[in-house]
Amino acid sequence: MKVGIYIDRMDLRGGAQRVVSNLCHGWVRHGWEVHLLVVSGDSAAFPVPAEVKQHVLAGRHKRRGLLGLWDNWQHVRALGRVVTAEGLDAVLAVSAVANIHLAQADLPERVVRVGSEHSYAPHFPLPFYKERFRRRAYPQLDAMVTPTREAADYLALAYPGARTQGIPNWLTWPLPKGDGSTGAVARRPGRKTFLACGRFDKLKGFTRLIAMFDGLKQRLPDWDLVIVGDGEDHDLLKAQVAQAKLGDRVIFPGWVADMESVFRSADVFVFPSVSEGFALVLAEAMACGLPCISYDCKVGPAEIICDGVDGVLVPVDDEALFAATMLRMAEDETERRRLATACPEIMRRLSEDAIHPLWAQVLGHKR
Repeated sequence: MKVGIYIDRMDLRGGAQRVVSNLCHGWVRHGWEVHLLVVSGDSAAFPVPAEVKQHVLAGRHKRRGLLGLWDNWQHVRALGRVVTAEGLDAVLAVSAVANIHLAQADLPERVVRVGSEHSYAPHFPLPFYKERFRRRAYPQLDAMVTPTREAADYLALAYPGARTQGIPNWLTWPLPKGDGSTGAVARRPGRKTFLACGRFDKLKGFTRLIAMFDGLKQRLPDWDLVIVGDGEDHDLLKAQVAQAKLGDRVIFPGWVADMESVFRSADVFVFPSVSEGFALVLAEAMACGLPCISYDCKVGPAEIICDGVDGVLVPVDDEALFAATMLRMAEDETERRRLATACPEIMRRLSEDAIHPLWAQVLGHKR
């Protein structure tokens, strides 16, 4: 099969870019000819196999205002030209705007058009004019894929006529080592670690996590909190830690390429995000035998964690219960071990072998 993946940019450290990287590796392993169609941007933040043929559709990022409308139209035209010239059998678009472009592109009738969304749509509303385009576009696509069943069910109700399907993100094993690591994490002798990971923005809940850890610091004197990542809230989080006098117990190592070693050096993974598209990092932590505490946010954690079996789900915004669960887990090593024993089952549920046939069926089916 000759398949293309269409995404705005690959030079960002986002969840969608990570998923695209994994798909490229997996589909190449299965013998597909993979084309990566990127609107603009520098080299990919996550590794892409050398066998993938890459196409850059524009020489600059999309502009704002009326010039942006013109740029969008040029991207749609360029998408159609490349897909036709390369003789692709199917195209997967990644993001709402990319889905709209795919529906509008002038492609041969035989090409299977599949859209995808990697965030929970109600939490990221589009401007009204883009929403009008989305309502027209989604029913025109051969399929609309989301990483969770809950998100797929929402799109089916919100966009009548859309053919939706939930296909989980698979776990690439062993965990790939990313490029551009900015730090490392060394386990401190005699101490235990709560680990968190993600982009530093409001939705990831790190401000609240630091506040919860601050409330536990006296009762857990031998525990530290490590938060891997970076983002726009970096300075805000550092200032919060300084104000709470937690500088020696809350560590910000930056982005780390070898996350498997980080997971294996920690004791509990904490995930205070209030909005997700899937939360692949939860599955990766569990695959490394790390028990997780997560908010039961929309969407993803409830389709990854089996509550009370391999992790704990906490109602969103219940900070008291989240902190109490952190305390209970820290004080009960037997409970940590029990949950950790069940965690690697996620590798079977989300294996590439289990998930790839779902993609093969969707990308090979013309509605």
